[in-house]
Amino acid sequence: YGRRYPFDYDRRHALSLVGTYRATRLLELAATIRIASGFPYTPVNGLRVAAAAVPAGVTGEPDRYVPRIDTSGLYVWTTDPGTLDGINTARLPVFARIDVRVTFRPSWAGSRWQFYVEVINALNRKNASGMSSTLEYDPSGDRPRLVTEPRGALPLLPSLGVRFRF
Repeated sequence: YGRRYPFDYDRRHALSLVGTYRATRLLELAATIRIASGFPYTPVNGLRVAAAAVPAGVTGEPDRYVPRIDTSGLYVWTTDPGTLDGINTARLPVFARIDVRVTFRPSWAGSRWQFYVEVINALNRKNASGMSSTLEYDPSGDRPRLVTEPRGALPLLPSLGVRFRF
């Protein structure tokens, strides 16, 4: 339709560093560092009064929409997604994560057995996978306040594992 906007997974910059250090014959330390620019997302344009459908009086006629009013007689507000011109015009915050791993190779097992402890997102950074827009009460205004916050962060995730090569 003649519109141009970034693809949902358009990541302009990405850097990964991977390192392994063999501390002893039995112990190995490893780390992975990832830094990348955020994916695009469509920001909320603002607020608008929610609509309520009023059924048509005649069959086949379209319904009418009027402003929704709560039991107190006040307007009900909702987020306004805006027009198609706003698609993917904002970017999520920078993504950064460090994963660490310690691997133990017991001497009795040769090179077939490995036992490891791994921590994904070792610094517990709150990397956003999306943005969430909510409405909060604003005592100083005639409408709610729009609050946009990151959501979907991967927590610090420790794990234990065993690897056997055959």
